[in-house]
Amino acid sequence: MTLCDQNSSVAEIIGGRDHRRQRSSEAEIIGGRDHRRQRSSEAEIIGGRDHRRQRSSEAEIIGGRDHRRQRSSEAEIIRGKDHRNQSSSEAEIIGIRDHRNQRSSEAEIIESRDHRKQRSSKAEIIESRDHRKQRSSKAEIIESRDHRKQRLSKAEIIESRDYRKQRLSKAEIIESRDHREQRSSRAEIIESRDHREQRSSRAEIIESRDHREQRSSRAEIIESRDHREQRSSRAEIIESRDHRRQNSSEENSSGAEIIEAKIIENRENQFTPL
Repeated sequence: MTLCDQNSSVAEIIGGRDHRRQRSSEAEIIGGRDHRRQRSSEAEIIGGRDHRRQRSSEAEIIGGRDHRRQRSSEAEIIRGKDHRNQSSSEAEIIGIRDHRNQRSSEAEIIESRDHRKQRSSKAEIIESRDHRKQRSSKAEIIESRDHRKQRLSKAEIIESRDYRKQRLSKAEIIESRDHREQRSSRAEIIESRDHREQRSSRAEIIESRDHREQRSSRAEIIESRDHREQRSSRAEIIESRDHRRQNSSEENSSGAEIIEAKIIENRENQFTPL
């Protein structure tokens, strides 16, 4: 943890994250995203893109490319090439997580440790983790991890942990923790939409199944009612047939009784004396 208090800024590096708050700006790096708002600039890093607009400069980091223009300098990092021209100083510290722009200098920090720049100072580096620049001092490099550029000097330092871009050098900075690609963010958005569509489609399928089950249950109820009505109608038909049979049997029995009575009368008449 390194705390550095400058004239107009407070720099806090906690666990590889750089939270810097200046008087006229707020810098918050949360989960790999850097949202910086100054008085006259807007800095938004959304899905790996860094669009920064200051009063007299435009900084755009798009897909690993850094195009920066200040009042008296032009900085272009295009596919590993670094072309920088400043008026009074040339300072390049290219770290991965920290990119700073001051008034008369352009500081790029692409190292997980702390690199600081003041307005017109040169750095005195005594320890690998602490890099400081004062106004009227000359740079003393005591350790191999500290690499600095002065006005008319060129330094080529190759280290496994430090990759930096100079005018005639090509550097590829690959870090597993920093992915700044819009394709991944678009893929995440499309994936989230797909999840939403899948959820909605599943809900529609479940709803359609519910409708089908309701329809089938209604059809079963109607069918059961039809079966009941058919059974009752059949029972009524059978019952009416039974009544008809009973009526016909009663009529037949009454007719037989009449015939039997007539036969008995005839027999009595035959046996009566004259």
